[in-house]
Order: sequence, then C-alpha cells, then structure tokens
Amino acid sequence: MIGKHEGGLGAATRETVGEFLERWLRDVAPQKSPDRTLRLYKHLIARYVKSDLGAIKLVKLSPADVQRLIARLGPQRTKPLSPRTVRMTIGVLHNALTSAKRMGLVSRNTAEDVELPRGNSKEMKALTSTQVQALLKAGDATPLATFFHLAVHTGARPSELLALRWSDVRLDERTIRIERTLAPKHRGEAWRFEAPKTDRSARTLAISAWRGSYARTARLRRNVGSGTAPLIRSGLIWSSRPSSAAR
Repeated sequence: MIGKHEGGLGAATRETVGEFLERWLRDVAPQKSPDRTLRLYKHLIARYVKSDLGAIKLVKLSPADVQRLIARLGPQRTKPLSPRTVRMTIGVLHNALTSAKRMGLVSRNTAEDVELPRGNSKEMKALTSTQVQALLKAGDATPLATFFHLAVHTGARPSELLALRWSDVRLDERTIRIERTLAPKHRGEAWRFEAPKTDRSARTLAISAWRGSYARTARLRRNVGSGTAPLIRSGLIWSSRPSSAAR
C-alpha cells in the first residue's frame, strides 16, 4: 500500500504528480481495477497527464493547473480530443487524487473543482422486433445461429458469450452463468480470460431453449476469427462437446 516516502513528511511534499501517479498505478489501481481498465489508466496518464502536470509538486497542484490541462486537451489542441476522452482522463486523475487525499498527502482533490466539457450523449437505439427477427432468420442459415440467439435473448456481451464453458450451461434449468470474459487481444499479448468488470457483471441469465446442436456451434470458431485459436480448449461451448451436466 502507498504510504509517505521514507524520510517523513518533507520527502512526501517533494513528490511530483508524475511520481505519485506511477506509484498509484503500481500499488493502488491494480487492487480495484481489472487489467483492461488498468491498461486504459496507464495510457491516459502517460499520454495526456504526465506531459502536462507530471513535473508539478503534488502538494502544489491547483484546480487552475487541472483546468489548463482540460483546455489543452480540448479547444487548444490541434486535433481536440472528444469530450468523453477528456472526461475519462480527468476521471482517472480524480481517482488518483482521491487516494492521495485519503493518505494525507494532499488536503483536497483539485480535480473536483474544475469545469468539464459537456458529454455528447447519444440515445441508444435498440433493434425493432422486425429487425430482430430478420437478424435471427439470417443467422439461422449460418454457424453463428446459436451465438445470435444467445446475444438477442440474454443481452450478454460478445466477450462474455465467447468465454462460456459447458459448465456454465444448465439446460435443465434453462440458464447460463456468466463468470468470465474473453479479454481483447493487444499487440504482443495472448488472448486470455478475465473476471467480469464488476461484481454485478457475474450473473445467471435465463435462456428459453438451447438453440442449435454441437455440430453447428463447433463451427463458430471459424467464423469469429482464427486469432482465438490459442484459447480453444476442452470446455468452451464453441469448440467442444457438451458435458453431461449441460445435456
């Protein structure tokens, strides 16, 4: 856990924003955030925060400093970042400064006292019942039929459905259990499974019936991309026969 530097309060007051953020990313953020979120934090801090605020002493950081960062990321930038990206960047800084305040390193969270750009709220447009039926009808003619039906009838994310194992399927109860996700593959990294982003993301979903046979679902791998091949192993419903528990 992060504490004050050895050498007492005097040493802590010499710590820069950049130095603190590095320690926060190493010691605090991993305790509360999954790997994919941590990668986003590191990217936003390295690309947008440290270059502007990194050299400022943590105890000297002011709301005006943070407000100038917002302006430099937005209107003052040759290619302004989207309001969403700016808000996410300041949100990460806010989280880090909250930890600094709890540890007594600063007396206030200066990221709280700034004006953020207004978000571009876009109304989510769901498919109509006619569109859903057309999608399922088209999907029924492909090896993706089971995948489409599960996505439509459960609302689960593609990354959650791709991580399903036969042990997650209960046909007698007509449910599936979401316990993990298939993490996005980044350059130089292998495909891997991760825990759901939040505790509420782990859940049991009802399915009206198991659509399709093993012969159809087993062909799904060829239709979702060969990049998942390293993860194909016994137990994944898209690449193996159902266990006795799922029959």
